[in-house]
Amino acid sequence: MSDTTQFDKAYSTCEIQILRDEDWRDSIVLQRLTADGSQANLDFSDVAKLELFIRPLFDHDSLIKKLSSDPLAGGEIQFDRAVAGAMQITMSRANVIAQIPTGTWVQFLDMTHDSGVVEELWRGPLIVYPGKITP
Repeated sequence: MSDTTQFDKAYSTCEIQILRDEDWRDSIVLQRLTADGSQANLDFSDVAKLELFIRPLFDHDSLIKKLSSDPLAGGEIQFDRAVAGAMQITMSRANVIAQIPTGTWVQFLDMTHDSGVVEELWRGPLIVYPGKITP
């Protein structure tokens, strides 16, 4: 993915594509549209955690995988430059194979502020291609 995502509503759409036989490594800079229409990088300095939820459907009770910036909950999301809205998603090939099945799923990214307010930043499909998995 490695791109910039802009937000001009409560959430934006974002499609993620990964190969199941490779490490998942994405570097992302998040931006918001300001009141005057210009773009500004999101500031994570008041953010307690980011969580990426992967489900079969948005309203489905089953959770395929939750990636988190909390080191005690996996730590697959890292703040790169917090004041510049930069983050990384990092997941090893072995964990992708073991935890995320091949297929098209849905995913959404939630940001929890230090105040406890949760904000959905994006949602969209997560497409996991099989690649060439060997035992």
